[in-house]
Amino acid sequence: VKKLNKSKYRSVKENTLTAINSNKTLEIASKLKNIDKKDINTAQTFIKTVQARMQDKT
Repeated sequence: VKKLNKSKYRSVKENTLTAINSNKTLEIASKLKNIDKKDINTAQTFIKTVQARMQDKT
């Protein structure tokens, strides 16, 4: 996992929560272009897992 500065961390966090709440995939904003692909894939997997769990409970 690549270390992120505070601004990039907030951006990843905000985009992840937005993706979960809107039932969409993670959008990679310009601030996040240089994040490692493995980290992006991990975030995508996390988002899909949370979305699936939310749907199972409704």
